[in-house]
Order: sequence, then C-alpha cells, then structure tokens
Amino acid sequence: MPSRDNRYKKMIPTFDMSVESFHNASITTRLFNWIRETLPEGSTILELGSGWATGQFAEHYTMFSVEHSAKYLDKYDSTYLHVPLKEHKQMANHVSTKWYDADILKEKLKGVEYDLLLVDGPPQTRSGFYKYMELFDESKIWVFDDMHRGIDRKVVVSVASRLASPYIVYCSDDGKPFAVINDPVLVKE
Repeated sequence: MPSRDNRYKKMIPTFDMSVESFHNASITTRLFNWIRETLPEGSTILELGSGWATGQFAEHYTMFSVEHSAKYLDKYDSTYLHVPLKEHKQMANHVSTKWYDADILKEKLKGVEYDLLLVDGPPQTRSGFYKYMELFDESKIWVFDDMHRGIDRKVVVSVASRLASPYIVYCSDDGKPFAVINDPVLVKE
C-alpha cells in the first residue's frame, strides 16, 4: 500500500510552469470564462498588465494592453501602450510605491474607448490604481485579478468605497479569486 503522503501527492494537480496557460502567472480559467460570458464578442478590453491571456482574449475582443516591461510588448494581437513604472508617494493603508507613470498613461489613454477594464498589473504593485483611478471610465466594468493577495483586496475595497459602488468577489477552484465593480449582475438599467 502506498504511503499516505504519496497518495495525497497524486491527488494534487500540478501545472507545468514552463507552458503558458491559465493558472500559472495568468488569470484563471474561471475569470476568462466570466469575461467571455459577460462581455459580447467584438467588445473592447483595456488591460493593465499583459500576458498569455491577452492572446486568448484577442481571439474574441479588441485589446489594449498597458505594459510596463518592453520585453512583453507586441507579443499578442493587442495595441500595446508602453508605460514604465514610476515611484509614487506612499498612500495611507497601502504599502507599495510603484505604479505606472500617470502622466504617460494619461497621454496614452487619450481616445481609447473600452467596455471592460481588467486590472492585472503591474505585478505586485496595484495600489497606484486607487490614486489614479480617475484616469479610467468608472461607468465601465472593472475587473481586479489576484484577490488572494491582501494588498490587492485593499485596492478593491478602497476603490469601491471611493465610488460608493458595490463589488462582487468570485472564487475559483484554485483559490485565486477576482473582484468586479460595475458587475452587470448588480447594475440596473
């Protein structure tokens, strides 16, 4: 009989981190499917942070990708907006001090219209979103990935409070939830 440890080890799914897919550094399948079920084909997504999922979304949507790292530019079928990171004054209750350069971002976003904003970057430093949220159309659906991280939960709570808007947190099987502000489930015409 196999040892208990080996038996349970076989039950735990593993992902090949060398293969790009959902669940690695990307969004989850649940988040991808939620967007596909919510947003009509041909709509436009503005994403903060790009990656493998950008290519998957581009098969169904027009994509605009804000990306801080030049090495990730032009990898998928998206209009890339290169915006480097910049140090910002630390805000109360938020620990990170780096975010996209707001002056460059404001300029690059001129004329960009979108139906959904996906906040999945920059990596491990999303607090600046709260400081500069006026750069984004608050009437659109805002989706925040990585709600399993305390710092990212704080951003959503702060943003929702400032907008006086409710939000929904969706769980996924892998323990990596996402949050939505202006979720069509909550927004009434």
